[in-house]
Amino acid sequence: MNAEDIDRALLLGHAVGFAYERYAAKHGGAARNLFSGVQIPAGYEHVAEVIADDGVTKDIFGNLFGKEILLGMPAFLLHAITKPIAEIFASKNDVIVAFRGTDGYLESLHDADVISSRIGDFLLFKNIQYSGIAHSGFLGLYSTCMIDAASPPRLFLADFIHGMIGERTLSIAGHSLGAALATLFAIDFAHKHPEAKIRVITFASPRVGDPEFVRDYNARVPETWRIDNEPDFVPDIPFCGWNYDHVQTEWHIDSRGTTKFESAAFHDLRTYLHMIAPDRAELPAEHKPG
Repeated sequence: MNAEDIDRALLLGHAVGFAYERYAAKHGGAARNLFSGVQIPAGYEHVAEVIADDGVTKDIFGNLFGKEILLGMPAFLLHAITKPIAEIFASKNDVIVAFRGTDGYLESLHDADVISSRIGDFLLFKNIQYSGIAHSGFLGLYSTCMIDAASPPRLFLADFIHGMIGERTLSIAGHSLGAALATLFAIDFAHKHPEAKIRVITFASPRVGDPEFVRDYNARVPETWRIDNEPDFVPDIPFCGWNYDHVQTEWHIDSRGTTKFESAAFHDLRTYLHMIAPDRAELPAEHKPG
């Protein structure tokens, strides 16, 4: 990595922090105050919020109507079964989609569900020749990602981005569960729009798919940095023995000796940003040893 990569990682990391803070402002939970005061990245405007279904639609309607039912749902009902999962920003030359990580019981079920599914079996992936299998919990959550709009018609994420990106670069980022969603969005968009210029940076990503999926991703989205922290357990799941693998390219950091020996400190996005650029991203006091 070089200075430009570090600048980009900090920019996208703070965009993910903004997604955490927007979610916390509406729903509270563990993310509250982690990124208090985070601003929209300089030179960008906030364009839209992405929401996703926590699993209610799949449980009640999924086998009857499919996920398209979300697009026409009244706002009061839609907001009762969805949560903000990502934020979209745009500048003259760039569009950022930044996914936050896990917060809450139902999302944890998506994390824990290690059943694999062929990507082409999911609604948003039909009629395209995708390769490999991926984590069904991540696929299920990604397949409901749509733009939050007060009234129908609404658009799924990939359709919205295609309609507004033009000649701009698409920059995708995510932390933890959000890193898995960022990976799926990147390969989805690369298949649907192979002419697009896509750059991805993820933090603490779990493994998303099998080796066939990874080969397809690496070929189609080569401008990817996957940042992992040596003592953070999240990048080690699902386990390799379950036929899951990581996409490239790894950017390895090690916070041992810098933070408390605690899983929360190892996994915190702020720890990742501090390890990338110690002089530009402060380590939270609660994570400092001693």
